[in-house]
Amino acid sequence: MEIMSNALFLHKTKVDILNDLFVFFFVLSFYNFTYQSNIYILYSVIFIPFLLINRMNKYLHWFVILFISIFILQLIYHGAKDAFRIYKTFVVLLPAFLCNRIKDRNTIFDLLDIFVYINVTIVYIDFCLFFVTGITMTSVGNSGFMPRIGALTEDSNFYSYLILVYSFFRIVRKKDFPYICLFSIILSGSFAAILMSILLLFIYHIINKIETDKSERMFRGFVTSFTIILFLCYFLVVYFSNDIIDYFESLGFVGLLEIKLISMSHRFLVQNESMLLFLEQYNLFMGAGAGETINLNSLGLNLHNSYCQLLLESGLFCFLLVLFVVAYMGTKIHDLRIYVLFCSVFLLGCMMEILYFPLLSFIYYYDRSSWGKN
Repeated sequence: MEIMSNALFLHKTKVDILNDLFVFFFVLSFYNFTYQSNIYILYSVIFIPFLLINRMNKYLHWFVILFISIFILQLIYHGAKDAFRIYKTFVVLLPAFLCNRIKDRNTIFDLLDIFVYINVTIVYIDFCLFFVTGITMTSVGNSGFMPRIGALTEDSNFYSYLILVYSFFRIVRKKDFPYICLFSIILSGSFAAILMSILLLFIYHIINKIETDKSERMFRGFVTSFTIILFLCYFLVVYFSNDIIDYFESLGFVGLLEIKLISMSHRFLVQNESMLLFLEQYNLFMGAGAGETINLNSLGLNLHNSYCQLLLESGLFCFLLVLFVVAYMGTKIHDLRIYVLFCSVFLLGCMMEILYFPLLSFIYYYDRSSWGKN
């Protein structure tokens, strides 16, 4: 009897330790140093064997088999560098299969509170230092109008959308309006995030007025259809981008709108050139190879579209598997307010260089946790 008790105690201790480690790595995924140093590869070394042995998710084995197949194909076709990129993508997607297994719901929110407010404090300090001394605590870009402050995250865009998601979570979960956090989005210099914040608050107000299940299903169907159409239309816009840019330039925008138009025209140009050259010269299913997108356009820039970049570099197989995982997560989200936020962040991948999957994972986890069910 004592031996059985000790065995149960050791098993519980092992599970608790793994739970704490997962929470730690999950919050760490928002930290820029995690990607720069590939620390999150350690995360996979710790968790994957445990997950497979203990059958933590009924779909995980199929997910692993498919990714191993793509990994081997990339290794044969492109080499070790591209195969490693596939493995990194696999690791980034793992939270989709792990989030709802976290035992202690409070720990992840407590750690995230600490991480967010450290970043918010840095943004306020760096904003003041930027205009007073010109010397900042963290690396700060300049849009020509406002500083672009990312604090401890990958860049100012990632910071803005992390704070947007966190603020939305606070509004839904705690009925608390985090003014300090939301105002820091303005200071970070992300114009798109400011507009997205206003739009989401407006949609949140509309959703709160929905009273019947039928109306909620209809609204969810509308959001799903709109998301798919907008996602597909973006690629159509890229194809006809030259004509669209010429039209907007003829309107004679000045100031901030002119700066944003120049930024968007560069993005559309490199995406248009890269996609056309890729379709002419490379294998659609296997991609051009990791980091090759900068060689597909005359400006030598990254695409600023994480889905285009994934498709062109890693091929159609990897691209479709990532979309499948995102769709799987979306179908599991019950709260309509959270579903709208999830779809919004998914669409942001069309405009950002990095696929913000940690944000999608947190949104998914929030809904799946007991805290997210109001």
